[in-house]
Amino acid sequence: MDRYAIIRVAKHSTLGTIAGIGHHLDRTRETPNADAQRAHLNRTWDGSQWVAWGDQPRESGAHLQAMKARLEDFQRRGGRIQANAVIALEVLLSASPEAFRSPGFDFEGWLAAQAEYVAKRFGQRNVVSLVLHRDEETPHVHAIVIPEIERIERRGNKKTTKPPKPKPPKPALAASQWVGSRALLSELQSDYAAAMSRFGLHRGKERS
Repeated sequence: MDRYAIIRVAKHSTLGTIAGIGHHLDRTRETPNADAQRAHLNRTWDGSQWVAWGDQPRESGAHLQAMKARLEDFQRRGGRIQANAVIALEVLLSASPEAFRSPGFDFEGWLAAQAEYVAKRFGQRNVVSLVLHRDEETPHVHAIVIPEIERIERRGNKKTTKPPKPKPPKPALAASQWVGSRALLSELQSDYAAAMSRFGLHRGKERS
């Protein structure tokens, strides 16, 4: 039976959409496909471990506030937010339902691997929040990531042959570095599947 590693990415350009995502992630608005009796099984990543909602319920608006704080920090360090810039990537990480139902599947190991993968792929500093949903039919993780890079500009004197002097690096938003083309998205799926292969998961057919 095929057991696939699943990763999807959505781009967001406004804090309004982040607020809406936050309501969905924290179940502060009606979610028809979620079982409210299982909400205590959901978990939030606190930066070092997964915390069950049954032990520490999520605060309403936490995702939006975390995103605002991260963007303010970005701007304090010299970053500029251009009109229509992608300010966040929403990453969904999951697997085929059959994988989670299979005897011996290492769910806790898989869950730990999601936080590790997002931090490695997008940068630990760029991870705004991570949430595990187990109140839906298939467990999955949502990650909100700010697509920040360090951009190094060079300036030289066209009248001389002196090499350009590098400027101090400045933060920039560059979602295209990760999801700017079909090739990059395909590579992301392949990379994620390779990282999840230790759990018996593999990539689906390319361009299927």
